[in-house]
Amino acid sequence: MIHLRLHLCLALALLFAGCAQNQPPAPPPEPVAAERPPLLIIRGVRPADPADDAFRDISRFHGFSEAMLMSELAQLNNSSETGPYIDLRRLVLLWLLGKPENSARVDTLINQLMHHPDARISAMVSVLTKSIAAQRRSSERNAQLEAKLESKLAEAQRRIDQLSAKIQALKALEKDLLSRPESKPELAPGNPPPR
Repeated sequence: MIHLRLHLCLALALLFAGCAQNQPPAPPPEPVAAERPPLLIIRGVRPADPADDAFRDISRFHGFSEAMLMSELAQLNNSSETGPYIDLRRLVLLWLLGKPENSARVDTLINQLMHHPDARISAMVSVLTKSIAAQRRSSERNAQLEAKLESKLAEAQRRIDQLSAKIQALKALEKDLLSRPESKPELAPGNPPPR
């Protein structure tokens, strides 16, 4: 019995050894890629772009009160900074204020900035120019309407004055008539007195 088990174990060992020889060779191990360190992106501080600063400021101006616009304009006028982006801020502030006494200054700034190489500036100046022209046309129409209205009001006042003068004259006549003593009419000869 022991021999039988020994023979069986030996047969199994030979069988496994034979199977191991008939199997195809194991594929070579896949090369392991060397691990790379993670890619680091170092972001530097981008220098401030004067155009971005200018357009950011301009976008804030729309919500400002007149006092805030005047204060902002005073700060720009007192600043030692110069350049097209400062002039663009001034132009927008003057446009938003809309005072007629600033029109010469607005025209000067438009002429300076109209053909600026930065397309954003020239585009904004073009839009402002159209808006300013429309405002001026509207102001001229309003001035004409005001002149017509003033003329009509003056004519109406003249008529009122004439009517007042007539009423005063009638009142004076009425007062004069009422203040006269009542006199009996004289009877013409041959007419009997009324009964």
